[in-house]
Amino acid sequence: AILIIMCAVIAASKIDDVSVRGRSGIRNSFCPLGILRNPSNDWRRRPTRVRVIMMLSADIMSDPSAVAALAAARTGIWRWDLAANCLSLSPQSVNLLGAPSARLSRQQFLALVHDDDLSIMRRSLEECLAMGRLHDLDFRTAQGAWLRMRGCAPSGGQAAEGVLIDIGNRRSAQMIDSRLAAIISSSEDAIIGKTLEGIVTDWNRAAEQIFGYSAAEMIGQPITMLLPPELQEQEANILGRIRREQKVDHF
Repeated sequence: AILIIMCAVIAASKIDDVSVRGRSGIRNSFCPLGILRNPSNDWRRRPTRVRVIMMLSADIMSDPSAVAALAAARTGIWRWDLAANCLSLSPQSVNLLGAPSARLSRQQFLALVHDDDLSIMRRSLEECLAMGRLHDLDFRTAQGAWLRMRGCAPSGGQAAEGVLIDIGNRRSAQMIDSRLAAIISSSEDAIIGKTLEGIVTDWNRAAEQIFGYSAAEMIGQPITMLLPPELQEQEANILGRIRREQKVDHF
């Protein structure tokens, strides 16, 4: 189950290689293809080296603990038969897609994709999955749920396998962040972010217009650049109160 969770986490991210430490203390790396290896020995030059390969989807789905782990991670498994051009889904993938069955033709699968994402899905299937390259795409279902589909076929293989991951919460957070960023950027009030040490981290366009410094000039600089000498001690006191989690009144 731990192996499957790691596969799901890696597949859901852009990470290419994750280091893990075994009980013996030897550090190994775990890549999205499911290979656990010791980087101190290059297995590509040592064909006799033992490799641990991620279980095939059929083996995973026959393991109750693996199925439970995938369900908890809101992650499903899929297998695309490149010759027949059809898709087989695990029960979790069926639920995530809202699919009518566990086996779909290409056209039936595309019918489950949101209209706005159809063209990019078709392009990725044709230019990546069918060509043996990594197919990695965030898309919406016809019902509007955000999913990530990631997988590939081995060189010369007749089928591609991968994962389908529920990324709805992540996409919602990204959209909220984007809206907040747009509000801050378009505000007519100067909005400045700074660390507890008084170093500027954020500087919107209104701050540029009001203070005459660009974001490039101010980010990374102390906020005291803007203050006259007689107010710098007051700024230090305010930051000290914030560090001590004390209330600071607006003024």
